[in-house]
Amino acid sequence: MKTKREGHNLLNVSFVGANPRHIKVAQEVVEDIDSKNLISSATLLSQINKVNREIVEYKKQNDTVDVPQQFHQKMGELHRELYGYNDAQGAYINGASQKFKSMREDIEKNVKGKPRQFYLNYVQDAILKNDVANCIEKSILALSLLKEKGIENVKRLSLNAKEKFIPADEDPTECFTVIDMDDKAKVEDPDTWGDGAIIADPFAKFVAPVKDACKYFKRLFGIKADGDDLKTFFEFQDLEKGEVEKFELSDLKAVKTSFNLRSLAD
Repeated sequence: MKTKREGHNLLNVSFVGANPRHIKVAQEVVEDIDSKNLISSATLLSQINKVNREIVEYKKQNDTVDVPQQFHQKMGELHRELYGYNDAQGAYINGASQKFKSMREDIEKNVKGKPRQFYLNYVQDAILKNDVANCIEKSILALSLLKEKGIENVKRLSLNAKEKFIPADEDPTECFTVIDMDDKAKVEDPDTWGDGAIIADPFAKFVAPVKDACKYFKRLFGIKADGDDLKTFFEFQDLEKGEVEKFELSDLKAVKTSFNLRSLAD
């Protein structure tokens, strides 16, 4: 089955051996999650880091400590969206980071000791209530929606981009779902997932067979190196094994930049 769709979701991918209905459902789920316009603190932080690298490069090339106003304006906008603004007491409120922190603390407090299905349902409700989600939350939302639509063989996986391929300030982790993975597959080896396996990643906004997934993950991390072997660039692990995972709050850390971001948000 060949499919081509303009935009972010599908482009020149060919499914061989995959269940046509499952492909269609996966596309619908990814598009449904995307249509909710959930705020991502990870995306905002990545954009801030990118602008900061551009500032450093501009200073280096022009041998100056001054940068054009456009950099300050863009950084200020991103900072306000991520961290919010100062209230009368000097605290930052109404930013994506505050929403994430509150939501994740609530999740960890209320799912401890509960069955995994309770955990998944609680996270899904929390995402839709707070209108925020990074890749870990979107993968949980995708899992729930796929199962609601009758697809039982769904796994949540994570990958880590190898350090040598990405900037040091970028988060190397991505969470996503795999549909119809072969029963004898080894999670750490995508070559064993099977021709019928479908990768549905609502954070990176794509649905693709394993053989075409590398280009999408490389695009997500901005990897320019040649090659399309997933194992060259990434390492994989199963998120569905063991106990409920602890949400990582690393994306809420302060951002080091070339000038004072805090003053821009005051």
